[in-house]
Amino acid sequence: MNSSYFLIGALTLPYVLKLCGLIPGIIVLVLGYVGALWSFNLLLKADAKTGGHKTFKGFARACGGAPMKRYYNAIKMFCLYGSLLSYQIMSK
Repeated sequence: MNSSYFLIGALTLPYVLKLCGLIPGIIVLVLGYVGALWSFNLLLKADAKTGGHKTFKGFARACGGAPMKRYYNAIKMFCLYGSLLSYQIMSK
């Protein structure tokens, strides 16, 4: 699943930079990188405090119980739908 997200980003990056311009595109790219790095570090700290889990699903269950597991599955399906939709848009 992660490889498909990476591929989507690699395919859409030139298109987005063309739409918004080089300088604003690079600024948004750097802001996205900083936000991703911050959230990744936050998840690592939270996982270490909850006992360290091998999967994100286990981490979600430890943090929120069964409702969080259902929420995680719904978000995963939404992301997969977004992947398919972006492939359709880029193929036209």
